[in-house]
Amino acid sequence: MSKNQFTVYQIKNLLTGRKYIGSTANYALRVYYHQRTLENNTHSNVLLQHDWNMGHSFEFTPLATLSEEQEARNLEKQLIMRLQDTEEGVYNIYHNTKSEDVMYRRNWNGQKKRKFGTKEAYEMARLKFDDGLSYSEIANMFNCHPVTVFWNVNCYLKGVTQYVATRKS
Repeated sequence: MSKNQFTVYQIKNLLTGRKYIGSTANYALRVYYHQRTLENNTHSNVLLQHDWNMGHSFEFTPLATLSEEQEARNLEKQLIMRLQDTEEGVYNIYHNTKSEDVMYRRNWNGQKKRKFGTKEAYEMARLKFDDGLSYSEIANMFNCHPVTVFWNVNCYLKGVTQYVATRKS
C-alpha cells in the first residue's frame, strides 16, 4: 500500500451483524490495534468491547481504498449514517473528524439524540458505584436507555470528556 492510500474498513459481529466502521492510513496496524485493545479489555468503544467480552466472533474487512484522506472520512461517515438505522445497527458511538464533531447513535425507539455533560456522567457513575443502583434504575432517573448509562459511566471512568446519549421524547 502506498503512503497516500487510506482504507475504509468494517469490524462485523458475526453473531448479530452489528458493524463498526473506521478509516485509517495503515490498515494492518489499525486491525492490530483493535485486536490488541479488545484482548486487553481497553477498547475505547465500550459497546464493541462488551460484545467481544461476551465471546462474539468478529470479522475485519477492508471495504475501500482511497487516495485522499477526506474521501475516506466522507465514505466512513456515509456508511455509518446508512447503517445506523438498520436492524443490526453500528457500534460507532460518535465519529470525530478534524473539522467537526458529528455524533452518531442508533436511535432507540421513541428517543432523540442529546449530549450528556461531565456532571451528569459523574452522577451516573456515583449512582452506580456509590449507591449500587442498576443501569436500568439510573436510566429511568435520566430518562434514557440503560446502554446510554453504561457507556457514559465507562467513558467517565476512562476520562473521556465528551458524552453521547439518547433521551426519550
